[in-house]
Amino acid sequence: MTNHSNHSKMKKNKLYITSLLALTLPAYGWAQDRISFEGNDGQATYKSIGVYDSWDESPFRSQNGANPLLKGNVAVIDNPDVTEEGNASAKVLMVQRSRYGSNQFGARIDLNTPFELTTTTKYVHVMIKKDKPGRVLLIGLGKRQDRAGQSPETEQCWALSSRTIEPGIWNDAVFAIKGNGGIDIHSLVVVPDCESTHDLKEDFLVYIDEIEVNDESTPRIKIGDYPLNIEEDAVSSKNNYYVNSVALTSPTAGEQTINVGSATPQTIYRPLLEKSFVAKAGETVTPKINFSGSWMNGYVYLDKGQDGDFYWQLNEDYTAPENSDLVSYYYIETVENESGFNYKGEPVSGNNRNTMQTPAFKIPEDLKPGFYRLRFKVDWGNADPGGRTTTTNGIIANGGNITDVRLNIHKDKVNVTTQYQNGDVYAADGSQLAGSEVKFGEPLTIKMVPSNGFIPDGITLTHGYNLTGDSLVHGTPQYTTIRIPGYAVKEDGTLTIPASLVDGDLHILGHFKSTTSGTETGEYEVNFEKDLIITRTDRTLNSVSLTGNEGCSFTSNMSKTPKTVYQNRLSDVAITKQGETITPSVNYTTGGPMHGYFYIDFNNDGIFTTEIGSDHRPTFGSELLSFSYYDGYNSDGVKKGTGETNNTITFPAVTIPEFIPDGVYRARLKIDWNNIDPKGQYGETNKLDANGGYVVDFLINISNGEKTVKLNTLNGNIYGTSNSALPYKLTSEKVLNVVPTPVTEDYVLSEPIYIRSGLNFDGPQYIRGNQQWFADTLQVDEVNLGQTISVPVYGNVEITANFKAKDGAAYKMIFNDEFDGKNGERADASKWGVSKRQNATWNRFISDSIAVAYIEDGQLVLKAIPNEDKSTDNVDMLTGALESQNKFSFKYGKVECRAKTNGYKGNFPAIWMMPQDQSAGWPNCGEIDIFEQIDTENKSYHTVHSNWTYNLGNKNNPTSSFSKNLSMDRYHTYGFEWNDKLLTWYVDGVKVGSYAKSTNNDALSKGQWPFDKEFYLILNQSVGNGSWAQPADINHTYRMDVDWIRVYQKDNTTNIESTIDHSLEINTSENKIMISTGKATDVQIVNINGTTLYKGTVDGNKTFHVQKGVYIVNNQKVLVP
Repeated sequence: MTNHSNHSKMKKNKLYITSLLALTLPAYGWAQDRISFEGNDGQATYKSIGVYDSWDESPFRSQNGANPLLKGNVAVIDNPDVTEEGNASAKVLMVQRSRYGSNQFGARIDLNTPFELTTTTKYVHVMIKKDKPGRVLLIGLGKRQDRAGQSPETEQCWALSSRTIEPGIWNDAVFAIKGNGGIDIHSLVVVPDCESTHDLKEDFLVYIDEIEVNDESTPRIKIGDYPLNIEEDAVSSKNNYYVNSVALTSPTAGEQTINVGSATPQTIYRPLLEKSFVAKAGETVTPKINFSGSWMNGYVYLDKGQDGDFYWQLNEDYTAPENSDLVSYYYIETVENESGFNYKGEPVSGNNRNTMQTPAFKIPEDLKPGFYRLRFKVDWGNADPGGRTTTTNGIIANGGNITDVRLNIHKDKVNVTTQYQNGDVYAADGSQLAGSEVKFGEPLTIKMVPSNGFIPDGITLTHGYNLTGDSLVHGTPQYTTIRIPGYAVKEDGTLTIPASLVDGDLHILGHFKSTTSGTETGEYEVNFEKDLIITRTDRTLNSVSLTGNEGCSFTSNMSKTPKTVYQNRLSDVAITKQGETITPSVNYTTGGPMHGYFYIDFNNDGIFTTEIGSDHRPTFGSELLSFSYYDGYNSDGVKKGTGETNNTITFPAVTIPEFIPDGVYRARLKIDWNNIDPKGQYGETNKLDANGGYVVDFLINISNGEKTVKLNTLNGNIYGTSNSALPYKLTSEKVLNVVPTPVTEDYVLSEPIYIRSGLNFDGPQYIRGNQQWFADTLQVDEVNLGQTISVPVYGNVEITANFKAKDGAAYKMIFNDEFDGKNGERADASKWGVSKRQNATWNRFISDSIAVAYIEDGQLVLKAIPNEDKSTDNVDMLTGALESQNKFSFKYGKVECRAKTNGYKGNFPAIWMMPQDQSAGWPNCGEIDIFEQIDTENKSYHTVHSNWTYNLGNKNNPTSSFSKNLSMDRYHTYGFEWNDKLLTWYVDGVKVGSYAKSTNNDALSKGQWPFDKEFYLILNQSVGNGSWAQPADINHTYRMDVDWIRVYQKDNTTNIESTIDHSLEINTSENKIMISTGKATDVQIVNINGTTLYKGTVDGNKTFHVQKGVYIVNNQKVLVP
């Protein structure tokens, strides 16, 4: 572990200050090192001591030549509080703060040698101890050098201490002073209490010691953890300067952002210790400060030693030493407002100083897991983590900022311990959970198994680090304990701990309660008949709304005919997610004050529980979440009057718990009078109908998981409009427009189309009347193929559409794999084998490990993963590759494969074919790439390789590679059609390009067409090496998901001529029109002006060089870029 300065909570570093003075004081022209009250070889380090008061009528001042009425008590005495951490001096100065003095009354110390007040900021340090908190004032008495007759008693400077003095302990009060130059300071007055004296009832004693003047703004005594040089509530002088956000980018977690934002008032210090970034030891990370303002600099500090202080002293060349907690900065000012040095020790001046750049830094490899204090500071040219306090360019005047967050240094896995009674807590698969390790930052599903006579009642979760020790390490939280109530447990006993809570080690305390207590269920009853009519005419509920900070926006309008108390709005669904803060509101026409109450039945038991704590807030298990008034308070615990301002109903905001399972829940909003009963008040007085009250039931869809689109098809696909690929992940879509599409026009629907939209497809459609998912069935005769079907989005979407061949259909399926095996198993061994590892880019890391090729949720998952154990296999990565060699191959036909990949530097997946007979060697034997993608490109590639294209360089004679711009965040269907004269590629049913067999015998003899033999299929996830795709990130996991692959062939394969499609293939590129034909075809090319550019016969492939523009080729309009 790197050694760091071991700062205690209150420590004085005399040696450092003394050595610093030796360097800096000569520049001030002051002969003394410091003023102390112990004498030096019997001689005092000051001329004299006394009291001083600026108030002209002070009883401590001479009035009209007479002696002062009061003398004042000031003396050198024995130090009453000798401590090594505070002040070890034997003698100190004592002054009695008199209640008869003004707020500028203090101890006066006359100097042996004056010092000059210059235009350069100096810092006066005064050791002080007093029992009354507050700031301290320093007054400098002296005279100008150019005014011989001026009294040395003239007040020349005034400065408040940089922060409040903590009572009862020694403090180092720091004062920043400067002037116009040519001013000699002869005396210093320390005003120990500069607050108003009107409330001062008695005198008190103040102790003063060691006065030093230097250029160091940092106090000599550190009081508290991570001390500031300003007050914690100090407000910026520039309201329009603030930090929008801070960010940290790490190789494993990517870019992470914490919002800071503007505030009222615009406070400088923002402690956001509930927020954290994540990273691993040894990683190089890049910090960033998003700042609204200019001419400021960024500084980042990491307390590597977890000692409550940031060690930040710099080397003589202004670089940071290796053990520094100042981990990222750019500019250090050495000549005020002129120049300085950067983090490399290079001189910087002019506009180059104006930068918020925060360079990347490396986290020490030996940093142990834990939460570390991370500070982001916006300041000007100053490395002090407490903030610059010079008289000019101070952090307050300049509109700076200090934001503290946590950095979570973690490993890949965290430890789990458990504790329980009246039941057991296991992993979701039933295995032992206690003593296990689970993946960091991923959701953890546990299973609660109660003993007979008990049911699960949730858990108490402690998560973080040092779980058996203090939760705070120098004020930085190391772990948090949270109660997850019983309603978070599903009917099967499972409970999912959100990924955000798996942020360190876990201790799970399982709770089980007796079945005889609190297990009743209901059906959302009310205390009145549901057709009860409101009799009061001056109160009407028009609508209820929910508004969230992450997109929730919901309004339900009430029925007014008839105007009933109970409003069934279960057809209206609000959509929110775990962790979102939502605010209920009502549009309520009122003739007087009423109150609002908002409930959600989180456990779907038909009852809204209403538990209020002693603080007047809902308890952790309450399903009453927000109320405007109950027994004198709102749900935030704020005392309220019964009649709210302007007779409005104001609901406090509420945050949806993170641990709530995805689902659709019953919500209830009630308008009532001082009553939390969700059934409504209907007693002898305050009846709902007479009061104009309401009970409104609606649904609320809560889901933080990814909403996805799942398509189940056979012999076809489902596209969006215009053959677009449907999104895989749903974000803000309300409706999906889909087009069921058969593989060819010779196929029709074989059964109805089945549609589901919502949550929890594996559970019942309704839970106590709360619809979890919507379902619709479209009969075959209701569907016109090629037309759009609109599907409402209520969560996940699943669509099933199967097709069958018509009688006489040309293409018939000869091979397919839908990858519908069991999760975690290998692909069907009768169809696939693992490709061999060799030395080519694509196969250099191939592994037969099931971890890189397996079935998951009806998909084939192919991965490239870091090799964590090189002891038996010394390669950087392990990659998945399957092929059908010697199991299935074919000559001529149609291939379609639906797949999705995740773009990333070094990504290199492929769907392709190689010949069974490779005796000619590569590339002479031929290669057909149905699909490839590289790196982060949103582009697919479709290519053939042969001796003709590769060795002889005829890649454009004819064009042998095509590409298409695509969004790689979704599944696409990659198609390929092959006959004896033409290869054609498709993406999502749209042709991308074609490659024709040459009619030139010389070209054929040189390997232009090695595609007249059987080929087999290959599916693989590889990584680049820099030759095409970039070099792989060997710490990243790459992935391709294959939904299905299907091969079709025409019946008459022995007489292929009778079924060949001889249609003209036209492709364009920059200034080129490329024609491919399966046989001799008449071609005419005409420009937009009607001029014929070519008229003749094309047999095979021909390229025409033309200008950019629009052309007509055989009556087809083409655009040439």
